[in-house]
Amino acid sequence: MRSADIKAVTALEIEASAYPWRSTHYAESLVEPCRAYIAHSDAIGADIGHFVLLMAPNETQLLNFVIYRQWQRQGYGLLMLAMAVQEALNSGASRVLLEVRAGNLAAQRLYQVAGFMLDGRRKGYYPLGRDAREDALLLSFTPIQGRHQAGAFHE
Repeated sequence: MRSADIKAVTALEIEASAYPWRSTHYAESLVEPCRAYIAHSDAIGADIGHFVLLMAPNETQLLNFVIYRQWQRQGYGLLMLAMAVQEALNSGASRVLLEVRAGNLAAQRLYQVAGFMLDGRRKGYYPLGRDAREDALLLSFTPIQGRHQAGAFHE
């Protein structure tokens, strides 16, 4: 992703996500140690989403992961998640971390299928409305763990 992409990416995220990032978040993600990507599928000849990784020694955190609305629920999420994990592993990470809203069951299913495991919970982490908060589930993926076991992590 480049700075010229931020306006379009932000607009696509607003359409696809109930809790979209702002353009300032993307501007910040273009500077190391973050890396921002637009995922493209050659099979359909289109961009299917975008993701942002925070690189750290031996591990990478998936900060944002958005599948564009027209490509949701068609299997592209798993393809894009594989791209993100592979990019992290290629950059030297031995583990990929992420947080997901406790109420985002579709994302939880995707991460579970991909082999992410529940590590913990942050109570009241995300704003949910005017006076409400939502828990964050803390998930991780390691290559060996992801291939051999998958556990449920939503309530």
